[in-house]
Amino acid sequence: MDDRAAGAPRGSDRGPFDRVLVSAMAGELPAALVAQLATEGVMVVPVAGRMLRVRRGTDDGTGVVVTEHGAYRFVPLR
Repeated sequence: MDDRAAGAPRGSDRGPFDRVLVSAMAGELPAALVAQLATEGVMVVPVAGRMLRVRRGTDDGTGVVVTEHGAYRFVPLR
């Protein structure tokens, strides 16, 4: 079984991604997935029981904006 918390395999032609939807709960925000977001890309991911919306890049193309959207339960991300 692959560890998808690490994102797409190195050397693959996948990414950067405009949108990522994670349907398993992570213990912490998966930095490898955030790094694979395109500028202005958005990821929705459950982290430690909270639903997070992560947007990479701001108006000047830098930074990460994370907002919380309620409590949820999912199977663990492996």
